[in-house]
Amino acid sequence: MAIRPHNPRDPFGGYAPTTIILHWTTAVFVIALYVVHGRNASTHIGLGLIAAPFLLWRVTRRFKRGFARISDLSAAFNVTSRVTMFALLVCVLALAVTGLLLPMLRGDAYLIFDWTSFTVPFPIMPEAAMIAETVHSIAGHSCMLLAGFHIIDGLTHHFFDKDNVLVRILRPAKNGK
Repeated sequence: MAIRPHNPRDPFGGYAPTTIILHWTTAVFVIALYVVHGRNASTHIGLGLIAAPFLLWRVTRRFKRGFARISDLSAAFNVTSRVTMFALLVCVLALAVTGLLLPMLRGDAYLIFDWTSFTVPFPIMPEAAMIAETVHSIAGHSCMLLAGFHIIDGLTHHFFDKDNVLVRILRPAKNGK
């Protein structure tokens, strides 16, 4: 069975160049942040401060523009796909927001790559910091699990279903989502 071609002129069948760049940038940031998390706090915080605007842009853009057309597979499969994507975006949003808040709520300095630091004058809130830390941890682990499903799903579409789902995030579509 040949791979079904992608129609680059279908505005609901693919993604815009900016969306594709944000998708892959988000993937790199999330993986890098996960890898350095337990190893070096100042690298994690510095990288997180750089990543946060991109992550927030990615999430808000996706919710504003919607999703590309669903595949022609079963309704149950498509619902599962949408729920997974929604959960992945919620995890990324939770990671960005709680990551930005944590040092401030703890009263800690934002130590950036062991080069510099700054503080935000804000009352220390240990209970809120514990909640934010818990949400950040759960969202981080959940994000990696969901990203794993996302990757497996994309590869399954490409190699087994022989459709264009994976190709959509590699080649921009004119007026895509």
